[in-house]
Amino acid sequence: MGAASLVGRLATGWMLDRFQPVRVSVVMVTIAAAGPFVLAAAHSLEMGIVAAVCLGFGSGGETDIIPYLLSRYFGLRSLSTLYGLNWTAWGVAGAVGPILMGRAFDTTGSYGVALILLGVVTLAAAGLTSTLPAIPRTQPAGTAIVA
Repeated sequence: MGAASLVGRLATGWMLDRFQPVRVSVVMVTIAAAGPFVLAAAHSLEMGIVAAVCLGFGSGGETDIIPYLLSRYFGLRSLSTLYGLNWTAWGVAGAVGPILMGRAFDTTGSYGVALILLGVVTLAAAGLTSTLPAIPRTQPAGTAIVA
């Protein structure tokens, strides 16, 4: 997962220089969403590795694209606050997620339902991301699109 995250981060930087940032974000979130679906259906080590690569690659890339999008949509004036809120949300999710997954396993005897739900929610996030307005290629860094 760690190696896939590093590759995802590098690939995201390369893609941001060449493609519309919103599309890059949607692709990365969709790849991350594939991870829980693959893991829910995994019955072998190889499939578990594929799931880990999807999760690492997609979330690694998305971690890097978030500050880029925040700075373009809201400007540099709000970046620190919004980025701090974003990392707070990631931290809360990192603390609460394992507890919820454990509860799901205790309740159902499997992680399958929780993983499918996680995949669906992540796909919904990709869908919502796709509705963001395009970022003009000529927009100077720090200039807000949204007031």
